[in-house]
Amino acid sequence: MSTPLPCPACGAAMAPEGFGSAFVEVCAGCRGLWFDAGELGRLDSSKKGIGPRLEAALREPLEIPEHATSRSCPRCAVELDPETYELQPEADVDVCPECGGVFLDPGELAQIRRRPLTAEERRAARSRRRRRRERAKRAAEREERAMFVAILVGILASG
Repeated sequence: MSTPLPCPACGAAMAPEGFGSAFVEVCAGCRGLWFDAGELGRLDSSKKGIGPRLEAALREPLEIPEHATSRSCPRCAVELDPETYELQPEADVDVCPECGGVFLDPGELAQIRRRPLTAEERRAARSRRRRRRERAKRAAEREERAMFVAILVGILASG
């Protein structure tokens, strides 16, 4: 069994729960939600996802801490970046710049799913997602090249 992830907001253990089309880490303490990269996109409209845990999350009142301290990614341990969610301009979420995971405070999932998007907003969001994936791919390629160079230098130095 794997070690539970710590909640970015309160540090309590999070446990995976099925939301239909995605497994989401749910905090036992503050009821925040952690989505690995791409998972939130499977639940960000009212037509996506099923199950009693999803229904319970959608009934949560919006609770955003007044004095939120910096939050760290439970997977990468890097500081999360506060961003406006691309499909809902009224929702501010915490995003990991390394792995692309997203943390939502209680009530934010309901806020994201509440307002339907215009066709232009959907196009703009798809474009932002594509650019984000391309940036992540380029970063992974740079890291791979750096590792290759380090290995090559080590081989040349030992020979």
